[in-house]
Amino acid sequence: MLRDEIVKIWQQRWNASKNGRQTALYIKNVKVHQHSLDRYLLQFLTGHGRFPYYFHKFGLAADPNCTCGLLGDANHYIFHCPLTLRLRKKLRFDSNQPETLFHNKENFGITRDIVSWVCKTVPQI
Repeated sequence: MLRDEIVKIWQQRWNASKNGRQTALYIKNVKVHQHSLDRYLLQFLTGHGRFPYYFHKFGLAADPNCTCGLLGDANHYIFHCPLTLRLRKKLRFDSNQPETLFHNKENFGITRDIVSWVCKTVPQI
């Protein structure tokens, strides 16, 4: 079928691409994702959000670090930041395999809540 061939080519290009690697950590397969992705989930998946590291990368912030002192990229807030610990403790996945983060559907909402918190907390540029 034509659709299957298109998805196969898309998957090959996705696997070979040097772009979108933040997203590729969590979405290995390009087939249509069953879960609705909102702006907060997309910010996390792409790393293009209100993260100090992202702002710093484009010269929009002097410091790439979170207020906790560690590098403030998207992964930091989901996996390491002490400021998001209360929410992070609710996540259920294998921390050695980041792609398992979204195997549990409840993690979509928790991730959304964490990124929403970041958007409200990190100063607007």
